Amino acid sequence: MDPATLTLAQSGDRKAQQAFLEAMGPMVGSLVRRLGARGQTEDELQGLFTHLLEVLPRFRAEGPAALTTWVHTVAQRWLLMQRRRSEPTLVALEGGLEVADAAQPADVAVQGRQLSQLLESALSRLPDEQRRAFVLTAIHLRTLESVAEAESVPVGTIKSRLHRARVALVLALGPALDRPSPTGASRAG
Repeated sequence: MDPATLTLAQSGDRKAQQAFLEAMGPMVGSLVRRLGARGQTEDELQGLFTHLLEVLPRFRAEGPAALTTWVHTVAQRWLLMQRRRSEPTLVALEGGLEVADAAQPADVAVQGRQLSQLLESALSRLPDEQRRAFVLTAIHLRTLESVAEAESVPVGTIKSRLHRARVALVLALGPALDRPSPTGASRAG
């Protein structure tokens, strides 16, 4: 997002705020779908967007964090606060996030979607702490330090949660990963 639009959004300009939400929407939406309350995705997304616009004037472009990092941290903390207020659950992805590759054979695309569904299902069965550690580090590429800071735990705790999540996912997805691909080669190796 260009600095002029960001400054306008911070000052309350509706058009600039809309541009800000459109730029950050996919990342924020992904977090809400994976870490939000089941059946409340739209409500939580609206609440989070409102919160982001309320706190946007606090962001400092000359500060240590990039805008996307700052938004991700604010969103993550807001979702954690929402989780503490209600019973924790995982929202199943509706519609998926994949874009089909026209050059990819249909059976490979179907297998990819099936594997994605298996992953989302396996993620939903992880304990909340492990799921958050995995989603934030492996999918949203947050650093261990930033996740530990947002969760208010030591980095070693995040490493342990991440390790346990990976073991559980390998056990859950192992049989699917060992199936031969449509081309005849095993995915595992």
